[in-house]
Amino acid sequence: MSIEEYKLAQKKAEKVFSACASKKADPYLPVLDDITSGINISGRQNLGLVTIPTELIAGTVNSNRSNAFTKDFLPLLSADTEFAAKWSALYDSMIEEGLRSPVVAFEYLNKFYISEGNKRVSVSKYMDAFEIEGTVTRIIPMRDDTPEISLYYEFLDFYEKSQINYIYFSKAGSFAKFTELTAGESGEWSDDLKMDVRSLYTKFRKEYAQKSPDKLPLSVSDALLTYVSLMGFEDVKDKTNAEIKADIAKIRSEILLDATETPVAISTHPTTARPVMRNVLRAKKKLKIAFIHHDNIENSAWVYAHELGRQHVENETFKDEIETNVFFDVDTNNAENKLEELCREGYDMIFSASPRHNAACAKVAILHPEVKILNCSLNASTKHVRTYYLRTYESKFLLGIIAGAMTKTNKIAYVADYPVYGTVASINAFAIGAKMVNPCAEIYLSWTSVKNSDPEKELQEAGCDVVSNLDWSAPNYTTRKFGLYLNSEENPENPISLAAPLWDWGKLYETIIKSVKRGSWKIEESSLGTQSLGYWWGLSSGAVDIVYSSRVPELTLQLVGFLKSQMIKSNFRPFYGTISYQNGETADAGKGEDYRYLIEMNKLSENVHGAIPGYEEITDTAAEIAKVQSLIPDAISSSPEA
Repeated sequence: MSIEEYKLAQKKAEKVFSACASKKADPYLPVLDDITSGINISGRQNLGLVTIPTELIAGTVNSNRSNAFTKDFLPLLSADTEFAAKWSALYDSMIEEGLRSPVVAFEYLNKFYISEGNKRVSVSKYMDAFEIEGTVTRIIPMRDDTPEISLYYEFLDFYEKSQINYIYFSKAGSFAKFTELTAGESGEWSDDLKMDVRSLYTKFRKEYAQKSPDKLPLSVSDALLTYVSLMGFEDVKDKTNAEIKADIAKIRSEILLDATETPVAISTHPTTARPVMRNVLRAKKKLKIAFIHHDNIENSAWVYAHELGRQHVENETFKDEIETNVFFDVDTNNAENKLEELCREGYDMIFSASPRHNAACAKVAILHPEVKILNCSLNASTKHVRTYYLRTYESKFLLGIIAGAMTKTNKIAYVADYPVYGTVASINAFAIGAKMVNPCAEIYLSWTSVKNSDPEKELQEAGCDVVSNLDWSAPNYTTRKFGLYLNSEENPENPISLAAPLWDWGKLYETIIKSVKRGSWKIEESSLGTQSLGYWWGLSSGAVDIVYSSRVPELTLQLVGFLKSQMIKSNFRPFYGTISYQNGETADAGKGEDYRYLIEMNKLSENVHGAIPGYEEITDTAAEIAKVQSLIPDAISSSPEA
């Protein structure tokens, strides 16, 4: 009998015991009876014969044998006991024949507790066995709103379809996300898919385990989700161990980012660096910069505004210091190939103005760290890609003041596009601005992205005399119904313009390019640590403003001008103190400096009539944009794009 192996196992057990004692931690096996004492149990389910990952075997069912093992099933009893003799004999048997009979176990919260076969588990863990067969009964806790139980119920849905128990995530929504990434929209788990996922997990687990957990803090499952999200399941499922090992090294910063409590650092103002002489700038390499768009300037006001920004930096700001090229109609399916092509062609920077390119940007940026890739979206957390967007709620607040002052019916229409990050803050800022000058002002909200919606009909039925419509008009459309205007009963097709927000993408592009040329980019990078960076600039950057017509009264303009100057100096913020939402809810916004709260705001102001649409209510085009990042019930979001 291999009593020597037992002695080696016992020595390891003694070290574990001493380490636990020094930390005043319980060194013995957790007991399921103790864990579930006082827990409301919904029911029990016989799972039959199950393959149990040994790393998920957490303890024993009752306390009879708990003191014979350390918490990881290493044997503690002395080598001259009957227990040690049986353990040694079992070791010999498993070396020669393998495990002859399954253990009996109970599963609770996807952890397994042994009823019969504690020594079999002990020997298996000592031999570094990946899994063991067992007859399993599942104990199902009563559903409640606690994160642990809610996550477990997500796992139960996942397990019912996939029969996979070796993957367990730590964040809500991860099981559904992993299913979408692997099984696609159908969510069907074929036998081939199960084999592919198991093969990938096994290889990834082996290579990931070689990276110290101290350096890579995510669990294997969470890290695998990060890997598949960035690189794509179809592209990685057949990779070799060596290729996966190389990929893990490439995505190390992304794994650290996903483990960060606040993954995105928000830059609210341009970073300055010590200026360099003009002739030194000219002596440096001419920057080669690409701009890519999902649509084109003929049918998209969003793309048209960004193209004006590109022309500004090439023709007016840098001239012979940069070389730019623009690529239109790059759809989601072709984005990755286009980005790869641009990287191979030697571009130094790539600006993608579509949030729909976010995933492609993340993957290509990992493979080409020498290229600075930026995506126009809000709150996306990818270490290798910086995001950029504008604090539109500041200009909307000023437009709300004008609307509140100009309405005669106290009914103001607000036409929004997509229920995405930042949009709700803009709606609420507008509503707050209107109420600041007119306590009776009511905002009637409608959405262009809702299926079969007719915002114009809705605002007419509500009796609105002032309208805040979409921010720009595309070149192919001659309508004047954009920005803030008065409805004209005499000529409804030609409303009276009052004001419009100004989004100067050229100013933003100019500042970011200068940050590269003058060293601010590197200064920001060195200060980030594990975080990613998102630029979210407002009035103080010069990239956000409003324009207005002569029909706005002078006193109103003076008030707007004063508040604008105070916001630029950070002496005034639209969201300050207590915010009152619909249905009587309130929230303390503090000094209005919690930008993450404003980005993720998903409740409407008390004087807004309307609701935020769910995912199933919006059009397919809106849904494609909405799938970039989750935000609102059912609706998933990123930046708007016309």
